[in-house]
Formats: sequence, C-alpha cells, structure tokens
Amino acid sequence: FFADSVQEFDIAGRVFQRGYKPIDGVAPSAFYEVLVEGPVKLLKRTTKKVFEETSYNSATKEKTIQANDVYYISKQESTLVKIKKDKKSIIGALDDRRSELESYIKSNALNLRNDIDMAKLVAYYNSL
Repeated sequence: FFADSVQEFDIAGRVFQRGYKPIDGVAPSAFYEVLVEGPVKLLKRTTKKVFEETSYNSATKEKTIQANDVYYISKQESTLVKIKKDKKSIIGALDDRRSELESYIKSNALNLRNDIDMAKLVAYYNSL
C-alpha cells in the first residue's frame, strides 16, 4: 500500500484525478477523467455494468457490458455540477458567459454531443 494515496495518474495521455466532493452517490475516492484542465474543469466518469441473460431453452448465459458516461463541470473548490451532453445543460452550468458561449458554438458549428466539441467550449470559457 502507498503511504500517500494517489490523487492523479496518466494513462496514454488521459489524465484521471480524484478529490472532488461526492455527488450522485459516487465515493470521494472515485477517479474522474479530466477532459479540460483549468479554472473550470470538464470531467467524465465512465461506469460499466455487466448483464447476464439466459436464452429460452439454453443452458448457457450470455454476458453483455453496457458503458455509461456521466459528465461534470467543476467550477469552485472541487464542487461538481452534473451536465448532459447538450447545449442547454452546458450553458446552464456556465451561465455567466451565456452570450459569448452561444456565439462561439454558432460560429464554430460545435456539436455538443461530441466530447471534443464539449472540451473546446469549456476551454474557450476558460480563456474568457
């Protein structure tokens, strides 16, 4: 065991951090992928569930794995705000710069259902 617990690690260029205030029943020791670093962070938490199903007249079970991604904005002192992958939710979390963000989305034709475009928008917010 480590004397000091790991707070951050990097795997293949993807950074994972912990130390955020618990939200939605997630343990404070949970790691989040950091999509955008800065005063305002865009975080992603991926969970996976395994489902077992037995077909009719079959003795074997089939396992399927379903991934679920949840996104968060961290603005102040490790406090998280859960967001959806849509314009209304993201701009609602970053409401103090609504007009600038809406014009940036329109001028750059961002698709906010895409991780890369969400990251571009939060990075732009950090540059304001």
